[in-house]
Amino acid sequence: MVAPNVVIHDLASGQMALHGVARFGLRSIIFHSPPSAADYLGPAVFLEISKALKKHLPSVTVTTVFDCGEAMGRAMDAIRHGVDGISISAPPNVYARIESLARQSHVLLYQRPGQVNLFDFSRHDINEVSKKFELWLGRHFSEST
Repeated sequence: MVAPNVVIHDLASGQMALHGVARFGLRSIIFHSPPSAADYLGPAVFLEISKALKKHLPSVTVTTVFDCGEAMGRAMDAIRHGVDGISISAPPNVYARIESLARQSHVLLYQRPGQVNLFDFSRHDINEVSKKFELWLGRHFSEST
């Protein structure tokens, strides 16, 4: 089964998502940073969030993807820090260089999933986000899909 793709903005939203996927019996999740997060959030901070999420609920496999927007230098920095994966928007020649460096460093390159396949915690009221996330999981990841 394909893992849910979820945009998280902090550790708390990631922990909430982990508990949601565990309740659905899912064994993996892919966390994405917000679009162009490299512009304001360093890869070291994102890596610490990633490590904390992996320890929070070890029964769920966590993959994290750091969105570097169009910033090639920040993508290279994220690769050097050892994030699980990155996403970057770049011209083909630049993308090829980043892809080569990522491959050598065992960092995955992701394209951001379409909005239908992506749950973003920031788009929902904090008091309702857990319920909305579980509804979203039910639509996209129930046994019948």
